[in-house]
Amino acid sequence: YKVYSADSAAPTLYWPNPYEGQVITGRSSWVQVSATDDHAVKTIALSIDNVPTSTTACDGIPYSCTLYYDWSTVKGSHTATFVGTDWMGNSNSLTVSFSVN
Repeated sequence: YKVYSADSAAPTLYWPNPYEGQVITGRSSWVQVSATDDHAVKTIALSIDNVPTSTTACDGIPYSCTLYYDWSTVKGSHTATFVGTDWMGNSNSLTVSFSVN
């Protein structure tokens, strides 16, 4: 459990997979994103098509964390929303649109 006196900066999310506009083929695909924070990332949550899908707890990881999720694909257009939260409750989200053939 980490305690900081002041922190107003939300985590930065980067390197999403899938990325914006990507076309995925196959029956499964790794969905992932990384997050960094000036103090410490607490969690990264994933929703696919507005359905909560996976959460990674980043306990013991001081400044960066990565969420990995093996998704069984469904044909059509989709969105993935990633939300990174730090220990002070600051959060940031990233949403990407992609499709599966």
